[in-house]
Amino acid sequence: MRNVSLSPAVWSYFGDHQAKLTPSFPRQRWTDETVRIPDHGKATRRALAEAFALVDAGRSASVRERLVRTIVGEPARGEPWLRALVTELGG
Repeated sequence: MRNVSLSPAVWSYFGDHQAKLTPSFPRQRWTDETVRIPDHGKATRRALAEAFALVDAGRSASVRERLVRTIVGEPARGEPWLRALVTELGG
């Protein structure tokens, strides 16, 4: 698991609008047996395919190189955490 920074719009898409495999799981639903039944509908399958494609793209050298080029143009590029990320990405 990794921490990632996302723009508010991207966070909203993934967190608020993209189809989920299972509904939210707050404490009051921990004993609800219906929560354990995953949704296999078209929207969920599309979301899973999108997640797979994003992870797969992030593993490709060309996408990582483009990401590094974008990052080094950011004002925060001098920050130690961002320099460490660029190094980890192979830049």
